[in-house]
Amino acid sequence: GLDRPTIIVTHGITLRVLCALALGRDLTEAGAITIPQGSLARVAGHRFEVVSPQAGGLRAIHASG
Repeated sequence: GLDRPTIIVTHGITLRVLCALALGRDLTEAGAITIPQGSLARVAGHRFEVVSPQAGGLRAIHASG
């Protein structure tokens, strides 16, 4: 596992799978995680936030935990 802050650059489906794993969700739920094109995701502990420039600046548009 990762034991320090890490930046991972990836495509959408891989990011969804990583978010599902970080949240302890079943991988079949990964496709239901909404992450718009060009977004950034911050995963910390069992929580993630998606930040999207399309949302009128860098604002969190989704948070889960």
